[in-house]
Amino acid sequence: MNISVLGDSHSRVFSNANVFTSFFLGPGMTFNLIEKTDNIKKGLRHILPLIKNEFNYHMLIFGEPSSRYQIKKDFYIHKTNFKDINRLDEKILKESTEKYKEVINICNELIGEKLIICAPIVVYNPALLFSEKFNEIIKDYCVDKQINFIDISDKIVKDYSVEKKYKSDPIHANSEIIPFIIEKLKEKNININSDIEKKYGFKELKSKFIYNKKFKTYLLKQ
Repeated sequence: MNISVLGDSHSRVFSNANVFTSFFLGPGMTFNLIEKTDNIKKGLRHILPLIKNEFNYHMLIFGEPSSRYQIKKDFYIHKTNFKDINRLDEKILKESTEKYKEVINICNELIGEKLIICAPIVVYNPALLFSEKFNEIIKDYCVDKQINFIDISDKIVKDYSVEKKYKSDPIHANSEIIPFIIEKLKEKNININSDIEKKYGFKELKSKFIYNKKFKTYLLKQ
């Protein structure tokens, strides 16, 4: 069982497990559900047809940048001394979830039952209320469309706070979350062996990608 993971910088953590192969579309500043959704659509329309038949499943992870931006209209809010929690911009919540639904629809048309939606893994505490509402909306949509949806928030979030042991920095999770991802996949009857040797099933396509050794992720050549 091999699964591709496509997303912004939050897709990189998956490269720490052999079963996952990460495809980094670009940073949240240029691939987000606020003002750069077209970049996501274009990237997925380009990549998914190339790798569709090379993996058992394809998992999307988008949405985390929205959870931070909505606090004070700033993608870099985590670099300030801002400590407040429970910020929720209803307008951005609606816009972001509606745009994500459009992205999901495109992917569902391209790959159908191979699609998995992973709820954004938010570890920046002031953004957790937004994340909770975002995930509820997207989960309901996926259930209605019979699309696999997983969310590990119940494993790492307690009282709108995430322990440091799950963070690699203020906004990114670390590899400690991987067992929870695998557990959630198994609940969907997607049984994987995380100890298998990583085998890239798209050798003939590698010329179309750039491999980032530091983050162990693939980027599509422009």
